Amino acid sequence: MAIKVYTAAVHRGALPLAEARALASTEHDQVLDRLLSLRLLTLNWAGDALIPTDPEVAEALSSVPLEREIRRRQQELSELQTQLRSLMPLYREHRRRSHGSPPLTCLDDPVEVRNELALLMRECSTEFVSMQPGGGRDPQTLRGVTEESLEMLSRGIRLRGIYQHTARSSLATRSYVHQVTEKGAEIRTTVETFERMMIFDRETAVVAKRRVADEVPGAAFITDPVMVDFLYRIFENLWQSARPFEASMVETQTTTEELRRRILQLMADGLKDEAIAKRMGMSTRTCRRYIKEITDELGATSRFQAGYLVAQQGLNGGPVPASETGDI
Repeated sequence: MAIKVYTAAVHRGALPLAEARALASTEHDQVLDRLLSLRLLTLNWAGDALIPTDPEVAEALSSVPLEREIRRRQQELSELQTQLRSLMPLYREHRRRSHGSPPLTCLDDPVEVRNELALLMRECSTEFVSMQPGGGRDPQTLRGVTEESLEMLSRGIRLRGIYQHTARSSLATRSYVHQVTEKGAEIRTTVETFERMMIFDRETAVVAKRRVADEVPGAAFITDPVMVDFLYRIFENLWQSARPFEASMVETQTTTEELRRRILQLMADGLKDEAIAKRMGMSTRTCRRYIKEITDELGATSRFQAGYLVAQQGLNGGPVPASETGDI
């Protein structure tokens, strides 16, 4: 009905108010009020006719007060956040003096974990290190991680991260690495197996709890200096042997060779395909492709025989030629 009235006004140039009410039928007050509020129609100087307005002009006229209100609200939000955050040190210092800081806090609620992590990231002042197993990360998750990482880097915080070699095949992860390394972050990958961990300013370590079924795992927040230092040294030891995350062909071939050698070791240990895939941070399908290549190269007729030959010949200690098609 509103479109009908507006169309008539456009065609007539000036639509008498009485005709507009007739066109809008029984809902004329509601329809006309809506068109007037959107600035699509305006009353003439005599107040007895409606003049159509260019929709682009109406958009500008309607948007200005809304944009002004949005800016006002954003300013209020910014001031509120500043006021509340300024009280955080006071509150935390009081808690430390009154109750002491618990050396270990376990949180199971994913929302509580995210809130605590967000707080630690905001308060981080010198260095943030992390270990992220499991190959490439979810693109949606990485979008949020990218924003957080860039914000920390903009504050001059040193950021280092370790992934498994299989993360190199993830386009989303490669995009993340490209963005953050341009701003000074350092990312490396390793063939080793490890658990998810983060350390803030060498003062607080966060270790993910074991996942049960499809439930989102909780996390343990550790502030005990001895434990945090121990976990930090684990990171440093792994960091020294890890390779810089680069996209060059030489690096890709080298990491592929390391993956194959590690799979050989796990085959010799008697692990099943699914267990090997989980440790390597790759899909079972990709893992089985590697195993088939290795089995063919060994001249084995079965997965079991390949594992036996590896153990018997001591091949798990040396490199295996990388397959020309061994891309993951």
